[in-house]
Amino acid sequence: MLQRERSELADLSERLTDTSDLDESQDESTGELNSLDQHLADRASDTFEREKDRSIGEGLAEKLGEIDAALARMEEGEYGICQVCGREIADERLEAVPATRFCREHAGSPAPESDATVSDLEITQELDA
Repeated sequence: MLQRERSELADLSERLTDTSDLDESQDESTGELNSLDQHLADRASDTFEREKDRSIGEGLAEKLGEIDAALARMEEGEYGICQVCGREIADERLEAVPATRFCREHAGSPAPESDATVSDLEITQELDA
């Protein structure tokens, strides 16, 4: 499932890269010799579309990174283990969110790479309650 999702996301990312002009300046991508010649509304539409494409690309890259990390955990024999509590992640959760690092109880917890410890997380969760 992870490999299939990775392949689909990589294809989407490649198509976005092929069809977008994010590697060019906005003036180059519009073909205008001077941005002053372009109507303000047209310029705003172009800016919006470029930012939308950039945002989609960043989201795809982040998701691909999550999938790659899940595949690495699979190779290390750590896939399906919550990175906060160390318990097995339910099959239903893995089916719904295959790249997840957390059990349902710890979904939304800060990544273990942060400076927070499990006891700090528990205190923070109690204070938020």
